[in-house]
Amino acid sequence: MSYFSITRPLIAAALLLATAQIASAAVTVTQTATIPTYPGTLNFDEVGGPTSANSTITSTSFVPSKGITFITGDGTYNVGPSGYTWLGTGNSFLGNYGVEMLFGYQVTAVSLNVWDPSGKPTFFGGGMVASINQGRSATGTNLFGQVYTPAWAGAGISGFNIVASAGTSFNDVLFYGNGDFPTTYVDNISWQVVPEPTGTSLAAIGLTGMVLRRKR
Repeated sequence: MSYFSITRPLIAAALLLATAQIASAAVTVTQTATIPTYPGTLNFDEVGGPTSANSTITSTSFVPSKGITFITGDGTYNVGPSGYTWLGTGNSFLGNYGVEMLFGYQVTAVSLNVWDPSGKPTFFGGGMVASINQGRSATGTNLFGQVYTPAWAGAGISGFNIVASAGTSFNDVLFYGNGDFPTTYVDNISWQVVPEPTGTSLAAIGLTGMVLRRKR
């Protein structure tokens, strides 16, 4: 039994009771029909990219090319056509009992499409949890958590845009359904990496440090 499957009913109920308290000023998550495109992209249709048809997919299959580790609720990984016409004809990523994306770097924004059959959230189950974290969801710091009604079978809104406030970043995004047999699909992932300090900014930091030392 996975971490997701053990904790999902408890977390979903808690989030449903305290949605206003869970939403954080550090991160804004918008469920939207149109998602923005950031510099980093992964739509699972890249030429030569790993799919279930041409290679064995593991959690680290996209680390060399994209720096993203994928974790699923049951430890199985599938990339390919979904078979659902409303999901399109291209490839998507399927994670039973949830999909977690751990970036190997800090990001300030992530957009993606997510589908899950868990339906509308109620106190007794249903709904899909979005959890934004610094570090793995199981051990890191939670920055945002909220329950949504996921898109499925051509109905609902599949797009999510996740944006950190100024001076904040994150590196872990988790979506998982709270239905009986949640199968979470993700696609069209896009992200904005925290920029590395430039030579000019590093020099400015150094000069500031020298001034502070002289004042002391």
